[in-house]
Amino acid sequence: MSASSSSSSSSSVDLSELKVNDPPTPMQMQHLTNVFQTLRSHADQLSTKIGELDAERAEHALVVKAIKDLDPKRRCFRLVGGVLVERTVEEVLPALQKNMEQISTVMGKLQGQLKDKQQNIAKFQAKFGHLFAEQKKRMEEQQRKLQEQQAQQAAQMQQQTQSQGAGVLA
Repeated sequence: MSASSSSSSSSSVDLSELKVNDPPTPMQMQHLTNVFQTLRSHADQLSTKIGELDAERAEHALVVKAIKDLDPKRRCFRLVGGVLVERTVEEVLPALQKNMEQISTVMGKLQGQLKDKQQNIAKFQAKFGHLFAEQKKRMEEQQRKLQEQQAQQAAQMQQQTQSQGAGVLA
């Protein structure tokens, strides 16, 4: 995914003009932040889905393990689309095994997509990460200066209060 294009952004921000030594404009920083958050969100969604599918595959494996040694003609029940249906072990077992294979296949594809997304995130961080660090440093410096100003103002107010209080006592 290119950092200069975002499918969720209707107004494009030109990042090609971004120079290494020049700080990005607020609009460019916002766009970079949005792109990064979108990448992370997609990676998180993929990871969550992989976890859900893995749990589902594990459930299928438990059921397969429980019924594989049973008499093939034995009755068993299966939930299909929210409806409990009666089948035999010989009908259910192949369907469960096929579902497990399909789940594993989908998980493999999603893991590939997750790996690609993580590589895109790493590339993005390598290319633009310094901008976020520089912005954070500038913001921390601004915050420090603001705190110093507030401390000076508080000290001045305290001195004025003390001098006014001393004048009343005299």
